[in-house]
Amino acid sequence: MPTVKREAGFTIKVNTRGKHNPPHVHVIKGGGEIRVKMGDDETPPSYWDEKCPMALQDKVKAVFLVDKYQAECLEVWRKFNGHIR
Repeated sequence: MPTVKREAGFTIKVNTRGKHNPPHVHVIKGGGEIRVKMGDDETPPSYWDEKCPMALQDKVKAVFLVDKYQAECLEVWRKFNGHIR
């Protein structure tokens, strides 16, 4: 999975193997990993699910980071997965 951004101990990645709908990113910190659905111009990103346990405060920070870098995340998503919604 290519890395979109690293910040404050978090790594944001996009899965590139096949079509993965809805558009989302994987956010990793330490041993924790969650998936965050990306929004659009009118909808902010939102927590989707947890792949490996992550502290609640880190989940909240992860969603804020995806919001901050949503344009970059969507650009990478579309590069590998097309414009599906």
